[in-house]
Amino acid sequence: MLKPSHGILAFAMVGLLTGCPVNKTTLIVGTASFGNETGGGWFERFKGLPPGDSKGWDRVSEFDLYSDSGGGARPVLCNFDDDGRNEVAIGLDSLPGNGGWVQILDDESTGFAHLAWVRYRTNTIYDSNNGETRPACGDVDGDGRDELVVGGGPGSSTLLQIFDDATTDFAHLDYQLLLTDIGYLVTNGETRPVLCDVDGDNRDEIVMGLGSFHSGKGGRVAIFDDALREYRLLTELQTTWGAARTKGTGTRPACGDLDGDGLDEIVMGFGPGTKGWLEIFDDAVAVHAPIGWTRVSWTDYNDAQGETFPACGDIDNDGVAELVIGLGAYPENGGWFETQDGFDRSDPVQLLDNRDWGRLDWEEYNEFSGATFPTVGR
Repeated sequence: MLKPSHGILAFAMVGLLTGCPVNKTTLIVGTASFGNETGGGWFERFKGLPPGDSKGWDRVSEFDLYSDSGGGARPVLCNFDDDGRNEVAIGLDSLPGNGGWVQILDDESTGFAHLAWVRYRTNTIYDSNNGETRPACGDVDGDGRDELVVGGGPGSSTLLQIFDDATTDFAHLDYQLLLTDIGYLVTNGETRPVLCDVDGDNRDEIVMGLGSFHSGKGGRVAIFDDALREYRLLTELQTTWGAARTKGTGTRPACGDLDGDGLDEIVMGFGPGTKGWLEIFDDAVAVHAPIGWTRVSWTDYNDAQGETFPACGDIDNDGVAELVIGLGAYPENGGWFETQDGFDRSDPVQLLDNRDWGRLDWEEYNEFSGATFPTVGR
């Protein structure tokens, strides 16, 4: 299979937390860089719980320089206009000299047409040498429409930039968030944002995942309040896993209402070499107490790689979020992602169950790398 084919675009990415029918697209999975004749920027769409039914492929558009470079796609599903249909914001890999872009595609009613470009600008050095973007979205001001939050890769000085919803043409807001840890800011500075309502006030907080750092400082996320509270830093969480702390391991956070109480829990995924483990923290009412652990149910992958990219959302519309776990590069047998469900606080080690697997329908990519970056609509 030389190239993913574009599927029929007559489907709806309806926000799952507003009552999405199960027969609609509920999950999309992005890909890493893949420099062959297919070009880059691809992601696949699915409906239902994995393995799910593939709804076809789509990609970054109207940016030939990036597509020709073979770069990856880090998509997130967002509802920027409160019309009950999700748009797609796509973060891009490093593109030195012309990076910092996020593409926004409109919803299915327009055939996922190009809607806008948003640019994340930090400093001249980052723009020149990297320019990778890591988008997230959520309703930080409680107006019923998602805002866009963009973080960057190494060298971006922990800067998060916030863009308004579609009614203002994604205007860049004045707020720019920085972590006060100067050592991390200088030596790494990458961020992985995700938005969630951890306190039940109908405004999303911002959870900032951090990259690798020196001994004792690994396994951290920072939590910032919503727009009403001017995004003040609320707290930092650190994994209870001593080895991840000591090794300075980076985090890949996700959040969702895993227990059906109306408040989002935080899931902390980790970088390579962490054996497929993910730690779960409770909501703000419980002061983000650590709840327990879950693990990818694939021993060979865990032993060889173990990196995880979690996402959460109510795929089956039962009022409780599922956890979808994307995996890092695993050449010759990649392209996999796992879904876990069934929150059970009585088991402090293995919290989630009812597992199933999905796989990207792209044999060449799965053999080459196969890293998967899932996102679930909210």
